[in-house]
Amino acid sequence: MCFFKIDIELGFIYIDMADLNIGINDMLQLTFADLKLMIQNRDSKLVITDQLSRYILYASYLSMKESSFLNEKKIQAECKQSFYVCNKSIQVLKDGGWILEEINSQDRRIKNILPTKKAINSILAYEQIKINSLLSTRDIYEPGNSITLNIEDLIEASESQLKEMSDQILRDPSEN
Repeated sequence: MCFFKIDIELGFIYIDMADLNIGINDMLQLTFADLKLMIQNRDSKLVITDQLSRYILYASYLSMKESSFLNEKKIQAECKQSFYVCNKSIQVLKDGGWILEEINSQDRRIKNILPTKKAINSILAYEQIKINSLLSTRDIYEPGNSITLNIEDLIEASESQLKEMSDQILRDPSEN
């Protein structure tokens, strides 16, 4: 048996991939839908479609989860991009409220890049949407899941519908 373990902030979901019969074609379809969403929304302020910006966003989240540090130098080295290109993406993400920069306590010359609550909620929601997309091909739905959207829902949505979905996902549960 091959189990696929997904960390969704508060716990784990174990999916037996053999029982679901998820294969390369399912993964190709998921990647295709993801690419379609990025291309379709490349001018939207609600969807981060730039590859480097998406990388920085996810890297900041993973660094936070692993209690490690992410900074511009590390991004430059890992992505093999210039200071200018990385700095521009970081600035766009900062201006959009996706990341914060904090002075490194061990070396005050370095700024650590941290995800905001908006970024964390968006990443977790989007990963849940991708899970939903995979599971929906087998008519399986995760019980107790507060996010029921899949990638096709996002592709078919207008800009105003995307805004509504985004607002709903990012809304603080204590406000209900």
